[in-house]
Amino acid sequence: MFELQDINFDPNTIYPTAINYPQPSNVGPGITALGGGFAAASQFIAGQQSKDLLRTNAAIARMQATGEIQAGAEQAEMYRQHLAQRIGQQTAAVGGSGLSMSGSPLRSLETTAAIGAQDLQRIQTNAARKAWGFQTSAVGDEVRGRMAANAGTAGAIGSLITTGARAYADWSFS
Repeated sequence: MFELQDINFDPNTIYPTAINYPQPSNVGPGITALGGGFAAASQFIAGQQSKDLLRTNAAIARMQATGEIQAGAEQAEMYRQHLAQRIGQQTAAVGGSGLSMSGSPLRSLETTAAIGAQDLQRIQTNAARKAWGFQTSAVGDEVRGRMAANAGTAGAIGSLITTGARAYADWSFS
């Protein structure tokens, strides 16, 4: 059996030994560069995705503008038919009553036709205004899309430059 008294221990004979810790490797600049590369890529991709989304919005706005013009033309045609029917009814009423188409009956038909023409013009103008609003929105979306893409590219380039400077500083001072 082993006993504590069997150990020969002299505290004066203990010498410190060197501990070999692992040397630090210079991975900091590499990690900095990798992180900067990911940041640059994400900024570039975000700019491109914003551009694509805004282009899609612009296409939708153009379709809406076309739809408004078509709806305005349909509404104007329906009103034109209604107006022709009304003028026809007035003409028949004048003729059926034995009056001549002069004086007040004629002025009444002329007024109906003039007001009808104004209403048709208003329908077409309102449709054109709505379409113009959508077209303006489409142009704005396209401009914002180009700006988003440019901002993403500029941000990516800025990230790469900053990352390169940081990585160089980490490497040169280590």
